Amino acid sequence: MTSGADKPRSSAIDALRVGAIVAVAASHLWGEYEVVRALTFSWHVPMFFFLAGYLWTTRAADARRTTRSEIVTRFRTLVVPFAAWTTIFGVLTIGYLVSTTGVTIEGVLSTLWGGARARGPWSPYWFLPVLFFATVLYRWLEGRRIGPRLSIAIGGTAVAVCYLVGDQLALWTPQDIAIAVPMLLLLGAGSLVRRYEGLVRGRAVWGASFLLTSLVLLLVGWAAPLDMKLGDFGTPVISVAVSLLICTGLLWVALTALPGSLPGKIGDFISESARTSVVVLLTHTFAYWLLSAQLQVPRPVVFVVTVTGTIGLGVLLHRTRLSQWLVGIPTRRKS
Repeated sequence: MTSGADKPRSSAIDALRVGAIVAVAASHLWGEYEVVRALTFSWHVPMFFFLAGYLWTTRAADARRTTRSEIVTRFRTLVVPFAAWTTIFGVLTIGYLVSTTGVTIEGVLSTLWGGARARGPWSPYWFLPVLFFATVLYRWLEGRRIGPRLSIAIGGTAVAVCYLVGDQLALWTPQDIAIAVPMLLLLGAGSLVRRYEGLVRGRAVWGASFLLTSLVLLLVGWAAPLDMKLGDFGTPVISVAVSLLICTGLLWVALTALPGSLPGKIGDFISESARTSVVVLLTHTFAYWLLSAQLQVPRPVVFVVTVTGTIGLGVLLHRTRLSQWLVGIPTRRKS
């Protein structure tokens, strides 16, 4: 997911975004297996918030970055495609239910409320509203001279509250918007990593050690996987720390292993797949429902067809006049 601004692209960061969205898709297909939950839930969604902080442009660097401009930009890139796909699949879902089991008011209201109440194909839709509110809140705090450290403190306090009543916050706030406050921790951490990573020598080695340490903690069960949609931040302190270690480790390894910009069609495809990943997020669970639940296609085939198909759909839509509505970014100009 992107802010919509045309900045120089990093192939490493774009590859991380693509990897994270593929991990999201994998977790929704095989999430009942504990090993899959452990290896995906702890970082796939946090990575997007972490990278948003890592790539954050401060008001000191660009005076145009006001709260108002943040609202406008994030509304176009996050809320518009969220609303468009909700409308499209909402109409299709109601049509299907009318012809089969019937529509219930409770089901419609639960879907519109979203967040922890959303089930089935609607389960990933909470992410975009939370990202919207978290980034706008982060910008608003910045405008009041509250920097990354205090934002981390605010987010950390909210995480502590979630350990007590996170499930209730997720259930009783529309589209999980209360969970935007804990996400300040991830945004602030990403900002601080960007600010101070130049002081770290051998970042690839440190990154690999972070990943290995996190893997051990997850597999032995000392760090429970996160499920932030449900207000669940895992094992107190340890799970969030592991999430930050994984995000930082993957970032440093990727930045070391990949050049700043991959040449030719490969780099262009990775960049465009990252920019259009909102389409994968909002369509893959409906493809799962059709291929797996209705047509009984084997899961590995479902996964490959869905991931490649939804990535391709995003790239295709980016070249149409529907791009701003369904992808959240302007139509790609012909080269």
